[in-house]
Amino acid sequence: MDDIKVRPRPRVIAESSEDRREDRNEYLRTLDADYLALRADHQNYITLTGALFSLAVALFGPLGYWLASNCFQSPALQCNGVPPELLAVVPIGPLGIIGFFTVLSNTNLIRSYYMRMVEAELQRVARAPGVSFRGGEQMRLPSLAHVTEAVVSQRRGVLRYRLLNLLSVTSLGVLFAGSTALCVLFTRPIDLQILAAAFYAFVIVMLALVIRDDTRGGLAMWRMATRLSSMPTDTVAAVRPGRPFWSYLLLPRPGDLIYKGTIIPIAWLLSAAVVGISAAQFCVVVAVTAVFEFLFYQARYTLNDLRGLGADAGYSTFKERNRFPAWAGRHEIRVALAVTMLRIIAALWITIRVFPDPYRLALLAGMGAVVIEATLYEWLRTTISPRVGRDLRDLTAGRAAILALVGAGYAIRTAIGLVLGRVAPDWILAGFGAAMMVAFGGMFVTMTWTVDGISQVVAGSATEFPSRRYKAALDQETHIGPLLRQARLLSADGPLERVDRPSTSGTSDAWRDDVQPLRSVSSATWWNLAFVVAAALAAMTGVLLAVGEQWQIVLLLAAMGGAVALLVLATHQGGAAHLPRTPATAVPVLIVVVACAVLILATGVRGVAESVVVWAPFALVGLVYLLFRVTTRRLVLFDPGLVTAAARRALSAALRRAMLAVLGKEAADRLRARG
Repeated sequence: MDDIKVRPRPRVIAESSEDRREDRNEYLRTLDADYLALRADHQNYITLTGALFSLAVALFGPLGYWLASNCFQSPALQCNGVPPELLAVVPIGPLGIIGFFTVLSNTNLIRSYYMRMVEAELQRVARAPGVSFRGGEQMRLPSLAHVTEAVVSQRRGVLRYRLLNLLSVTSLGVLFAGSTALCVLFTRPIDLQILAAAFYAFVIVMLALVIRDDTRGGLAMWRMATRLSSMPTDTVAAVRPGRPFWSYLLLPRPGDLIYKGTIIPIAWLLSAAVVGISAAQFCVVVAVTAVFEFLFYQARYTLNDLRGLGADAGYSTFKERNRFPAWAGRHEIRVALAVTMLRIIAALWITIRVFPDPYRLALLAGMGAVVIEATLYEWLRTTISPRVGRDLRDLTAGRAAILALVGAGYAIRTAIGLVLGRVAPDWILAGFGAAMMVAFGGMFVTMTWTVDGISQVVAGSATEFPSRRYKAALDQETHIGPLLRQARLLSADGPLERVDRPSTSGTSDAWRDDVQPLRSVSSATWWNLAFVVAAALAAMTGVLLAVGEQWQIVLLLAAMGGAVALLVLATHQGGAAHLPRTPATAVPVLIVVVACAVLILATGVRGVAESVVVWAPFALVGLVYLLFRVTTRRLVLFDPGLVTAAARRALSAALRRAMLAVLGKEAADRLRARG
């Protein structure tokens, strides 16, 4: 037995060593073949690049002559005898060639890094025992790519080559971008010019980013390529919870479209009610609303969802919030961005080509205001660094700015409706109406965030609020923290403990859906202060709608509106003057109704339209506020499915009552039992 154990060892070792040598030689031959293929591809790249560069320059010669002979002859710098559609599409050819050239250049960049990796592996394997390798002993690494990059690299190459490379890239950029800008400058009419400018600006920015990757960001691009190539390929077949991706592309936020889509028509009806309502004008306003809400503002929501993808996915209510799918990857994000760009272009084209003034001007002004508001809002969210623990409770200046800005979208919609409702735009009315909706939107959104914020805190039981624990997602939504503290969902003192995977610890999702965190909060919270301001401005807006600029009445009733709002806070549950053993909102609702009657009597209006518009803004603010004081999370997570289910239940109840009335109780019960 001992001989049997000892004898095979030398033979096994010899066979294993020989096999390893053969495997190494085979591996070396594979690397060598791969390296030769890379060298051949590199040579083909040089040939193709030279041909494409020559073709692009050859195209710009006739293009420059054509522009000079047709567009620079008249003092007005107009292209005579040139179809505007042709002038708008002329830069596509050269830019397409440059785009293809940059893609080839980036492919060559990845090939260069891969060649260096193969050369390093060749050198390592070739110097192994039993394999000979000749040449390159005087270099740090026998590598053509390393030698070349040491001279022409944009980062570490020789200075004169770096300057020449920079000169070539800059001259190409000036040549191509300048000629494109000239073509856009001479394009007519103005709507085609705007569309061409938007398209070519997008293309040039993309080209600039790709060129930057090729010249200065090569290592980052190589790391990205290796990371993406190592990703698992079976993620496509994984379970994808939430709404389908095509549904999101069609309508990113259906709930927002349902209730925010009514703001422009309602504002127009209130503004036009006094001067006269036209059915034709109302149809145009509905079309304006469709373009603004379905095309333009849904594009803004998509960008907002993409920027907040990480924070939104941390919500336990992510599925009900109908945001961007959490499973989406690079391809889905690119498709969403493309659809967003198409929405914006379609909105601009329809606005310019279809709508006459003043609808066109109002829409363009509204879109510009949305761009400014969105830029400022996203910048504020980005600059506020994530916080943990006690810092979540502080209402800093940046967080306060975010909370003050959330109602800007409501104000833009209201201003569009109020301006379009009058024959001559009433800018004072539009200004006060927009200010009212800034406060109203701030109240509405912050109350919504607070109620939905129940999903971001963790409690042991219903009696342990305020909670001292919060979910990890709240680190990325730090402007929610002060609201949760004001609602007493986060403790006012002591450190807060973050939990990544919180357990309910005895609480159930049903309990979290049914809790009403705002019912007894009548203190100086953000939404309560916004309610007082919105109520005062709503009274002013109603008076301006009904009787015009009678400033004594306007200011007097504005003060009354603010006082009524304070009285509502005092008499609501949790307020100092709340009557015990009465429903939470009974007395406040009565106060709001009486205030609406006072508005009618104080202004002395007689017409039906004036009698409605004078109290409608104040009633809207007051009743929405009172509704949210008793709101649960189920009402906040509004979606069209809830509307469908409610309609189905109402129809079923109506049918049961009809059968009971026609057939009687006995026959109706038997019919339902048989069914």
